[in-house]
Amino acid sequence: MEPNEGLFLREILDNLSYVIDKANKANKPTTFIKKNRVLAGNNVIVATAPYRFEASAYYQRLGQEALLAGKTFTDWVLEQNKDETVADYDFFLIKDYTTIQGYNGWYGKKLKTDHDIPWDTDYILEWGPKDSSTSPYQVTFGYPFNVQLQFSMSSNPIVDEMGSQPYDYGRWEVYKNFGYINGDQFQPATTWKSYGTWADMDIREFGNFQRSDSAYGPADSSIKIDVSHDY
Repeated sequence: MEPNEGLFLREILDNLSYVIDKANKANKPTTFIKKNRVLAGNNVIVATAPYRFEASAYYQRLGQEALLAGKTFTDWVLEQNKDETVADYDFFLIKDYTTIQGYNGWYGKKLKTDHDIPWDTDYILEWGPKDSSTSPYQVTFGYPFNVQLQFSMSSNPIVDEMGSQPYDYGRWEVYKNFGYINGDQFQPATTWKSYGTWADMDIREFGNFQRSDSAYGPADSSIKIDVSHDY
């Protein structure tokens, strides 16, 4: 069934209350982008997610109450490299932290992640991890970032990398042929060079949730997150 207005309102109120609560605890005004001035070597954190982004999947039978089937939780960190000397371009790295979690008898079955560059004047450089089927998963970037990262997922899922340099996106599907990836956190990263003084990256997360019994079908979630930094 198509989501009704009540479900959309529930998600809006849940997320709004979470954002306001976080802002009140920090005694700071709510902002879309939080800038970080701390310098650490040649790769500098220039922006972080102002709060955790959540996307929900619901399952509803005709005439019955909708049940929350699952959520994805996403955070991100944006870094800029200060070591390059290329005219007109600056180099950025986005780190994405997304957890998939099922509820009410559903389990996270598949997570799909896209890192898309929206502007024709910007160009993707590298993305990771590459194809893998076991922990730990490696992310390695060359000059100018010179970054080596690794992370583990307890379910040892398959990571199917499907990125494209010609079309300027990093893309992954994370899943198990048998079993679930419930509660696992995926940590991909992407680098690109940005023209001018505005860096943009679109993050998209798609969650698929299933139950072990056949009485209920699957449910899906999706979210698009705009990462934007004016420098």
